[in-house]
Amino acid sequence: VVLSAGWRLSALLGALTSFTAGHAITLSLCVLGGVTVSDRIVEPAIAATLVGVAAFDIWTRRRARVLPSYVRFFMVFSCALVHGLGLADALRDVTQWPADSTHFFLALAGFNVGIESAQIAVALLAGLTVLVLSRINGLAVWQRVVRHSSLVGLVAGTFWFIERIAHGA
Repeated sequence: VVLSAGWRLSALLGALTSFTAGHAITLSLCVLGGVTVSDRIVEPAIAATLVGVAAFDIWTRRRARVLPSYVRFFMVFSCALVHGLGLADALRDVTQWPADSTHFFLALAGFNVGIESAQIAVALLAGLTVLVLSRINGLAVWQRVVRHSSLVGLVAGTFWFIERIAHGA
């Protein structure tokens, strides 16, 4: 959903870094500070963030609004705080070291660097794919990809939200 905003590369990297910063804060609070939130709340909330951002993107495009990048960065950062709650459980499940150990801090830092690297790699691959398609079929491809990816995010997020609510996460 973050990729569907159709940003230039520097703004996209800023959004991805905002996402990493947001979930790193929540992840650290959960793992180091003992903050816990039930999966029954976290899983539907993560899906709701996808729906919200995708709906916001569709709304702003239909109103032909161009918002400053910092508005979108703040939205991405806020949603990432929720996503960090889900990542905390995953990290707790795979970590074998006590939360106050040097090994654990290194694992936490490595986890965040890995997430950021993966996000950038996916963004670059998606961008390259769309760029190649645009060169072959014209710039209209870019606009269609942006519009359709928001719709896909909206539908997938809604499905995930309903599924998570129905099954109690």
